[in-house]
This record gives sequence, structure tokens and C-alpha cells, in this order.
Amino acid sequence: MPGYKNLIFTNAEELLNPNSAFATFKNAIHITATNSLKAGMMKSNSGLNRWFTGPIISFAELMKYIGDGWTKSKTSLKQYTLLSKELRLMSEQPPSSNRDLFAAIDKNQELLLKTIRLLSECGYTSTQVRSVLSNLTEQENILLDIWKKVENDESYSTIHEWFTQLSASPKKVFRKTLKKLFMDVIDDAEKRINANIPHTETADEVVYSRIKQGKKSVLVLHGFYFLVPIQKRLFDLLSKKFDIIHVVNYQPNYKHGFQTIDQFLNIPQLGYTRALPYTSTVNYHAKEFLDAINGSFTAPVMVNNEQDIKKVNYFEFQTLQQFKRYNHNNDERYVSPRTIEVRDYLAPIEQAEHKKLSDFPLGAFLINIHRINRRKFNVNTAKYDDTENVTHTLLREIISSGYLLVDGINAQITLRSLDMMEEISRKFKTFSEWSICLDELILMKKEAESQFAHRNSYDNDEHRMYSFYHEAIGYFYSSEEELLLLKNAILKIEELFNSLFKGTEINISQYMDILETHVSQNILPSLTEELDNEIAKNILSVLEELKDDSLDYLDRKDLMQGLQYFLGQNTDLEDEHEAELYGHVDYSLNGSINSLLNSDGLQFEDNRVIHFGLMDNEAFPTTQPLNIWPLSRESFDLLCKDNLYLRQLRMRKELEVEIACYQFYLIMSNAVKLNFSIVRRLKDRKHLKNSFYLNFLTLIKGSNKQVNELITKEKSTTYVQKDIQFNERQYEILPGKIFNRCPKRFVYTLLLDRRPMFYSNFHEPFLFQQLIEYDYVHAQEVLQNRLAQYRDWFPHWSETKKDVYQAAAIDYASKHPERIPRNYTVINHWTYHHIRSGLSLFGSRSKGEITDRREENVNNVPFTRPGDNCKYCPFQLVCEESQLYK
Repeated sequence: MPGYKNLIFTNAEELLNPNSAFATFKNAIHITATNSLKAGMMKSNSGLNRWFTGPIISFAELMKYIGDGWTKSKTSLKQYTLLSKELRLMSEQPPSSNRDLFAAIDKNQELLLKTIRLLSECGYTSTQVRSVLSNLTEQENILLDIWKKVENDESYSTIHEWFTQLSASPKKVFRKTLKKLFMDVIDDAEKRINANIPHTETADEVVYSRIKQGKKSVLVLHGFYFLVPIQKRLFDLLSKKFDIIHVVNYQPNYKHGFQTIDQFLNIPQLGYTRALPYTSTVNYHAKEFLDAINGSFTAPVMVNNEQDIKKVNYFEFQTLQQFKRYNHNNDERYVSPRTIEVRDYLAPIEQAEHKKLSDFPLGAFLINIHRINRRKFNVNTAKYDDTENVTHTLLREIISSGYLLVDGINAQITLRSLDMMEEISRKFKTFSEWSICLDELILMKKEAESQFAHRNSYDNDEHRMYSFYHEAIGYFYSSEEELLLLKNAILKIEELFNSLFKGTEINISQYMDILETHVSQNILPSLTEELDNEIAKNILSVLEELKDDSLDYLDRKDLMQGLQYFLGQNTDLEDEHEAELYGHVDYSLNGSINSLLNSDGLQFEDNRVIHFGLMDNEAFPTTQPLNIWPLSRESFDLLCKDNLYLRQLRMRKELEVEIACYQFYLIMSNAVKLNFSIVRRLKDRKHLKNSFYLNFLTLIKGSNKQVNELITKEKSTTYVQKDIQFNERQYEILPGKIFNRCPKRFVYTLLLDRRPMFYSNFHEPFLFQQLIEYDYVHAQEVLQNRLAQYRDWFPHWSETKKDVYQAAAIDYASKHPERIPRNYTVINHWTYHHIRSGLSLFGSRSKGEITDRREENVNNVPFTRPGDNCKYCPFQLVCEESQLYK
């Protein structure tokens, strides 16, 4: 009879043995639990030892073809958009629920959709859930009301219809599904090779030679040591007509370590067949670990004084940067429970994972345009408020993408002017606030220049620096032309935003036309790199797919919410298995680091040196997420009671430590050498310790000296020499003072730039006070008029703040006038009597700083002079020697 059978092995090499029981199934269709396992099996299935000959796919690849588009991004887009619509319509009715609760549901709309999709994959409808739950909470009522209104749409009903068809005719429907999959695979030469399909075999031959109506058929499942609901539901239906062979690494003589397989694959009831009549050896540490979790501890106390670095197998890195350098310098297979958190930091930029539209610069550009609209449920009015959210951060992301052109000029050149406005724009939310502010800055700048200018002011950088001292304030530094270009860039963003957002109803095809037109006319022509062109065209093809959707006319606000979700969905996945299942993460043999879940293929690799990194006490054992909001835990348990598929999720949570231990053992089992490490300081976490489970292993700790040796060995330089041209500068009084403070600051300020300038909120009060203090001591006759002008120069400050700092400045100047010197200099025969050096050099002096003369021997002094003076330097965040980093 068809049904489930279990084939177990102790070491992956048992499957490769010609006499293995696995050989019976070598020509069947093979489905792996992860992409990693598929890659590992294919790597070992080469040369003379072709231990399986049938086609192989990962479940993530199969998932794309289940449910007639259920997993496609455009299906989620439509579902999310319809939810947005129903939430908005519900808010327009007389309030029937707690407003704070409704606001929480609105804020967590993505979780709401995930819960509906999960319950749908388990076979539930809103009516069935309501019939099971007799005492609904208010939030559960809202969930079911909204679900009821949307579930008849094909985007929600397709999964039910597909499983109904599969239940009626498992072989027919599954053959059709596999045929679609293999047709797409065969069309791509690389995918065909990776699926183990000969170039002479058609999709029909692949499927129909192995799945024949009325005859016994076999599906071989590899590495499914736990099941999620949709997998359990699919395999149970297929088991009515197929022999389902689970092939897993399993040792029946251990009570702990394999409980996840006992329960998910029902080993006690179904039993198992061994791949070979004898068991093979496993890695020493793997056996050591299994013995320990079963009560037999053999590992000695950690060794701390080993001199032979080749024997060391445990390292403690102080920072993630140290681990990154080790990672780049040592050819090992890196595995970590913190992979999602650190992968992009560790990967070289050319290997960084890009699996979502929002990971590409163009995708990020499009989603950021949509993020300008901020929809929030107002608990006071019980209505949705759609407001502009034009923040400095958002504008910077849009402009820095490189996809915004103003009259043929890339707006990226305005980024410095934008950064100078970070403080003055901190509270800005609307386009009009930006436009008004830029107009006012240009006007104030013109007034100041007309007030301070003389006939030589524009002759060179020295004249300009001493004439227009107001340019020490960051947002006055930019020229009028630069500020106008920034204004026009923001107007260009507003124009695109309004074309998408303003108006009433629109269908998705029309909306996509607007986006496509902008990309085709305003972005593609400007792209010179072939890779950029290819990425842009790929994104256009995704947008083109959406145009075929059946979404009727919708409020633009609802559609914008849906597209914002579509473009940026899954940006912060906490569930590794969800990322694997939906194809958001690809396993890479050349990747910098992989997760425990997606490293099971390592058991099939030869000469493996596996490094378990970031194995700290907070990271391992890993946890299995169970977020079923807005269902209560009591309701979830009731639904599990009546649904075998949903129970898989609860079992997964209950067995999370067992699952983590099994993953750890599995990866260790066939390794040649194992290394382990932790990072002591990670972001805001300090003094991290090694995981308790590492104490079960024989560990030899490397010293700090040995760690430094391994992270610095034969590393190619990351520096590129570049000649930089700069205008000749006069080494007179102010440049001399800056050089005395710090030569590197002098280079940044006067060679790579044209003058001292500050723009952070820390520096602004010093500038304000320096302006007032100087005039109080040296220009009393204009002080009153200048006070009003200086106050106008800081429009983002409150009047109270200005009063406080003005009073402090006058008090200091009246008590210490001798500390506010009046310096002068001569530039091209023009004398400047008011140098105002305090605007450029306020705060602490550097150690040993010369104060009474210029340093003449400029070639024989330290290039940097870090100390307390660093916090007053505008380059503190880009200078590696800055005291901030000590």
C-alpha cells in the first residue's frame, strides 16, 4: 500500500554506497527540504559515483508552483491591498470596536495577512474558524470579519481550490504541477543541470516515466526533520497514491537528539529501514555532543594554553569586524545561528544577497517613493489619516539611489547640500516645508553676501572664507545654484509622488503604466552600467506581471499601501524557514556564511572544515517563531486540536531546542575538522558568552595573539592609491591654527574642501555663541542688529533656546574678553581685521598644540593628533584615528 516509509542513515556516505537500500529509489523524483541539501547532494553526485539518477528539486522550488500562484508576490500584493481596503471601509463605519485595538490591527496588517495565509494553508476558512472558537476576543472578531469579506476573491480562494483538486486526484494534479516546474527548469540550462536532468530528457519524460496513473509511484523526501503545515498537508494527500520515502540522518539508540524526527515522521509507529545494516562513524565532536545531551559527559575542561595554533578550535573575537577579517582570510565553511543578522555585513559587496525588490537600488527607490505617504489610524477620529512623510532620511535614500535626474543631471550631487540641512529639517514632514525652508535659506544667504561682500570677496577661496563667515554654518555653505538644484530635485520627487498618489480611483494596470513610464523615460536612459540596466529591466518585468492582475479600480491610497508592502515585503524576516520556503535566501557554496537550517548539505561535502560562528549564549539554541497574532494562544490551541496540519506549527515550537540540537549535530556529523567561535560585543550586546552547549565539546581556546595572527595573515590591501588635485592655499594665520590643532583636519578642511564648516546639532550651539561673543567684544556698534540676524540664521531653534545660548554667550564674553582674540591677516594686499578663528576652532586643544605661532616644519609632525579635541571636529565620524573609536 502507498504511504510513508522511513529510510535512515548515520553518515551521508551510507547513501553513496552501491549496496545501500537507497539504491532502490535512485531514479525516483527527489525533493529536498532545503536548497543547501540539494546543492550538497548534487555536488557529491558527480564523476564516477552517480548515486542518484532521478531529478532533484528543493521544496522552495516546488512551493512556487503550489496553489496556482499562491506564493507569487503579486498574489500577496492583491491580498494586502484588499485588506487595506476593508480596513479603511471598516473605519468609515460607525465605530463598533475599540479604537486602540483597531489601530493595533492596522499597524500590524502584515501579521494579519500572514495569519490568514497560514490558516488557509491549513485548510481553514473564516467560517470554520468561527465555528471552532466559541468565545472570540474582540481582535479575533475583527480578524474574522475582515477575512470573511476578502476570502472569496481568487487571490485568497486559490489555495483552497488547488488542494480540493489535489485531494480528488493526487497523481493527476501533482503530475501537472511538476510538469510546469520541470518545463521551466529545462528551459534554463543551468537550472536543468542543477536539477540532475539530462539534456535529452523532456519535461513529459521526466514526470510521466516516474508517475504513472494506476501504477505504484515513489517520491523521495530528503532531510525533512520537521514539517510546516503546508508540507504536511501536501505530503499526506500525496501519500494516498505515492510511496513517500523520508530519507533522514537518524540514530535510534539515542533518546535525545532525534525527537524531532520521532514525532514529525512518526518513527515509533512507522518504523524505519537502515540504508546499510551497519552504522558508520561520525565526527568525534558530533558523537561527543550526542553523548552529552543523553547524559554521558566526556569533554574535558577547555584548554587555554595550547601553543600549536593548528590544534586550536575555539576563538573569542572581541568585535564583528575581527570575525569578518577571520572569515575573509580563512577558507572554511561558516555556519551561524545569527546568519540573517550578519550576512550582508560579512559578505563582500559583490556577493551581497539581493532577493527582494527593495534590496536593489531601483527597487529601494520605488518603495521609498511610496513611503512618502504615511497612513495611520487616528484613534481620536476613528479615521485613517494619510499624510506626507518627507523626512531628511527618506529624501536621502531616494536621491542617493542614483535614479533621480533633474534636467539630465543626477541629483546625487545634491547629497552634500541635503546633509548640511539635516538639523534644520529634523521636524520636516511635507514638501512645502522643504520648499519654504530652501527659499528662506537662499534669501538669507543673498542678504548676508550683499552685506559682507567687497570687491575681492569672490577672487579665491581665501577671500571667500574671510568675507562670508556665515558659511561656517553648514546650510549656508552650499551655493545658491546648489540649493536651487536640491529644491528642484525635491520638486521632481513631489511630481512623481503626486502622479501616483493624487486622485481617487485607479486600477493596477494604470498605476503600473505610470511607474513604467517614469522608469523607462527618466531612469533607463541614464544607466551606463550593463548590470544596472539588467536589474532595471528585471524590475520592469515584475511590474509588467502585475498589470495582468484582475484588481478592479481601487482607491489610490489602498493600492499604494499594497505596493509599499509588495516592494518591501519580508525586509526583516525573523523566520529562517519562511525565508527558505519562499525563496528569499539562496544557499551559496561560496557564501560568506549560512544559517544552521540551510547548511544541512555540508554533510555531503568532502574535506570540510566547518566553522560555527557567533555561537553565543543568546543565539544558540535557536528559537522557532510562533506568531499567530491576533489569535490568542488559547484559540490557537483549540484550532490545533481540530487540525493536524496546524499542529505541526505547535510541535515545531515545542521542539525548538531539539530542532536546534539536531541541526547542530547534523552539520557536525560528517565534518573533517570543526572550529567554533563567538563575538563578545555585538551591537548593543556586550560581554556575550559561549553557548552552554559548547561546554559539551572538547575545546582548545586560541589566545588573543593567535586570533590576531589568524585575522591578519596575508591579507591583500583594501586601499587604492589615488592622486587628488587641489588648489594651492595660503598658509597664513587660520590655516596655521588648524594645522596646529591637527594636520589631518587641515587636509580635510582646506585641501579637500574650501573652508571650515559645521552642521551637526552638537556643533551648532558653539557656532551661535561664537558669533555673539566676537561681536560683543570687538563690534559693539553693530551688536544689536547682528543679534537679530544671528537668531534668524537658526530658524529651527525655539526662541527659548536662542535666549539661553545668547545669555550664556554674553555672560562669557563680558567676563573673559581676553579669551576672544581679534586676529587679522592680509590676502592679496587686502587686510581682514576680523578673522573670527573661534568659528573654526572652538573646544579643546590637541595635546602639545602650538598656540603662539604657525608650525613651520610641517613635514616632521604626526599626521593626526587624536584626543578630546576630536569631538569638536566636523570629521570625527570619518576619521579612523578619532578619539571616538578608542
